Amino acid sequence: MVTKFLKQKYAVAVLLALFFGGAAIMTYGFAPVMKVEGKLVTLAQFLKIYSAIKHFDSLSQKTPSPDVDLKKLAFMNIIEMRFLDLMIQKTNADFEQKAGDLVEKAVSEMELEFAEASEKLYGLSAVEFKKLVLLPQAKKELLGKHYENNRADLEKLWTEVYKTSEVKIYYPGFYWEDGKVQMK
Repeated sequence: MVTKFLKQKYAVAVLLALFFGGAAIMTYGFAPVMKVEGKLVTLAQFLKIYSAIKHFDSLSQKTPSPDVDLKKLAFMNIIEMRFLDLMIQKTNADFEQKAGDLVEKAVSEMELEFAEASEKLYGLSAVEFKKLVLLPQAKKELLGKHYENNRADLEKLWTEVYKTSEVKIYYPGFYWEDGKVQMK
């Protein structure tokens, strides 16, 4: 009788631990929302980009975009950043450092104004803005300059990355197919 009671307590304790552990994971954004080429993207990372896009969209003078379109745009942004990293690795690993140097040089002269503008326009800190907006743009520019005389090779590389990369989206209502984020 006593052992049955202890087993029930143990089972309840395990279930409670699993429940609270799952709640903590969801609360703190550790839950994966997608996987791009083996690299997990957490809910917190997704929400950071999504909120920046939503913040910018709300400031624009046009009619606000539907929420699902903004989420789709956030997914595409994350995927493109990962694909850029893959292309940098295939082309020239030094581009990562060069892109960082370009960003630092561009904002060093107007650090205060830059921080204020990134907060107003995107709701991001200066560091986040550099990482999420400026660094990917610098990488694109470096790739463009590298393939300046042979755009066909750059297009071929982009096509290869989009066709062969493995992307899995775990967020409800979205999936990856034919090189695009689709809605169910």
